[in-house]
Amino acid sequence: KSFEKWPHFLYQMSSSMNFWTVNGVISSPRAPGKDFMSCQPSVPQAPSRVNEIGTLAGLVQFIGADVDVETLGEYHVGHGDCLHWIQPGVPDLFAADVADFVMGLSLS
Repeated sequence: KSFEKWPHFLYQMSSSMNFWTVNGVISSPRAPGKDFMSCQPSVPQAPSRVNEIGTLAGLVQFIGADVDVETLGEYHVGHGDCLHWIQPGVPDLFAADVADFVMGLSLS
């Protein structure tokens, strides 16, 4: 019972990148004939998220694990910046996850 009062660790998962490459990651080969000033509307699951899930699943609670960021490419800033998000947007969904977790904590 006293364990419930210990600090809780949350891990915010990496965001996806929606660059016009085979997997959306900027360092991957670019897709020919695509407008590099726009972002892909959807990409496969981000390699960093796959790695985080494989390494940390069961050890920490993930923030944003239920947010389908791979299909939200149109909400990136755009104009060649397919890593950052327009506000309000996806970061607000992550903030809502944190708020839900905090509200669920028992103060007794």
